[in-house]
Amino acid sequence: MNRIFTLLLFFVCSLCYGQIVITEISYNPPEGGVDSLEYIEVYNADAGPIDLTGYSFAQGVDYTFDNIMQAGEYFVIAVNANAMQSVLGVSANEFMGALTNGGETLELVDASGATVDLVEYSDSGAWPSSANGTDGAGGSIELCDITADNNDGANWRAADNGLGATADDKEYLGTPGGANTVICQETTFMEVSIIEASEVNADGVLVTPGMNVILQGIVHGVNTNPAGLQFTLIDVASNEGIGVYSGSDDLGYTVSEGDEVRITGTTGQFNGLSQISPIEIELVSSGNATATATPVTGLGEATESSLVVFENASLVDASQWSGTGSGFNLDVTNGTETIIVRIDNDVDLFSMSAPSGSGFNIAGLGGQYDDEGPVYLDGYQLLPRYESDISVSGSVNDINTGNSLRIAPNPATNNLVWTLEDHTVKILNVGVFNTSGQLMYQGLDRVVNVANYTPGTYVVKVTTEQGFNTQRFVKI
Repeated sequence: MNRIFTLLLFFVCSLCYGQIVITEISYNPPEGGVDSLEYIEVYNADAGPIDLTGYSFAQGVDYTFDNIMQAGEYFVIAVNANAMQSVLGVSANEFMGALTNGGETLELVDASGATVDLVEYSDSGAWPSSANGTDGAGGSIELCDITADNNDGANWRAADNGLGATADDKEYLGTPGGANTVICQETTFMEVSIIEASEVNADGVLVTPGMNVILQGIVHGVNTNPAGLQFTLIDVASNEGIGVYSGSDDLGYTVSEGDEVRITGTTGQFNGLSQISPIEIELVSSGNATATATPVTGLGEATESSLVVFENASLVDASQWSGTGSGFNLDVTNGTETIIVRIDNDVDLFSMSAPSGSGFNIAGLGGQYDDEGPVYLDGYQLLPRYESDISVSGSVNDINTGNSLRIAPNPATNNLVWTLEDHTVKILNVGVFNTSGQLMYQGLDRVVNVANYTPGTYVVKVTTEQGFNTQRFVKI
C-alpha cells in the first residue's frame, strides 16, 4: 500500500512542479504602427509534464495559464493570436497588455505566487539590440542555451531563422513554438579601427555586422537618447566615425564631447547607419580636440558619422523649422544641392529661431535614416550639435536679424566688447563657443574676459527677441 501511495505522490508531484523557462521574446516586431506580433515563448525543461493551472505573469503582461505542458514542449502566448496564426502560421494563446520596447521585467509565478522564472530583458548593454537585428529590425530574441541563466543578456541572441513573412521590407526571424536556432559562442572582442568597424560595401551595407570589437576614439555630439546613449565616435585623424547606441542603459557613462573612450561591443546597422551596440565604455581622457569639420556640397556614405560643414546655405522653407515633436527635418540648399538637416529635440538648436536669408554655414554630424533596405544608399542627413554649428559665411553678415554684431578688438588678448547696431533690441542671451561647439561663456555682459582662453578661433552668439547674430573672433 505504501509503495502505491509513493508512486501516486511521485506522479502528482511530477505534474505540479518543474522548470518552466522563458526562452524567446518578440517585444518589437518590424511592422509599423501597433505591434501585432509580440509574443513570449516558454519551455518545459523538466523531465516530466507540468500542470500550469494557476500559473501567471506577475510582471510584464496579463495572462493566466490553464494547461499541462509535456516535457520538452514549447508554448507561445501573444498579443494577437489571430495575427500569429495568419502571418506566421503559429498557434498561440492571447495575453493582455503589451511588451515594452526598451525592456521590462517578465515574472512568471506559480499558483501560490512563488516565482518560477524571471527575465528582465533590455535592448541595450549585454542584450541584443537593433544593431544586432532585433528591436524593430526583424528578429525576436532567443535564449541560446536553455540551461543558461536567462536573466543574463549575454545568453540571448537575435533570432536568425526566417519565418517566411516580411514587414516594411524586414523579414520576421524567430522560432515561436519550436527549438531556438541561435548558438552560444564564447565571445572574443577584437581591437580594430573605427574605419574597419564601419566599412560598407557598394550597396551601403555593413561589411562585418555582428563583429565583437573594441573601438577607441573621440566622442562627438550630445546624447540624443537620454534614456540610454546615442552619440558619434570619431577617429579624429581621418574624421571617420561610427554611431554608438544603447537603448535604455547609459553603462555609467555621461556623454561629453572631447572624451576619449574605449568601447567594447558589437557592430551592426540600423536603417543604413553603421553603429556599435556597447556593453562597456571606458573613459580614457577628457578635453581632447575634436575633428575639423570637412566642407561638403552634398551628403552620402562618405559623410556618414563624420563632422562636416555645408556652406553658403539657406532654408528652402522656413516653416519647416517647427520646434515640435522629437525633432524636425529641414530642406537646406546651397543653390545647387539640397540636403536634409535633422534638428533633434535634445540639442539647443531645437528651441532657437530659424536662421533667415542665405549665406550661413551649417556644421554637424553626418547621419543616415534609410528604412527601405536591403540597399542603403538614401536617407542621408546632417545633424547639428549646437547653436554654434550655424554660423555666418562672411565676417560681418548676421544670420537671422538685420542687427549686425560688432566685436572689438579682433583679434583679442584679454577682453572683447560686443555691440549690435540696433541698441533698442532686447538681448536674451550671449554665448561664446569654441570651434568644437563647447560653451565657454554665457550671460549678458557686454565685456567678456577671454584672457584664459586657449589661442584659436571662437564664436560669439547674441540671441535677441528677433533672432540671433554670430561673429567669429581670434584669441591670441
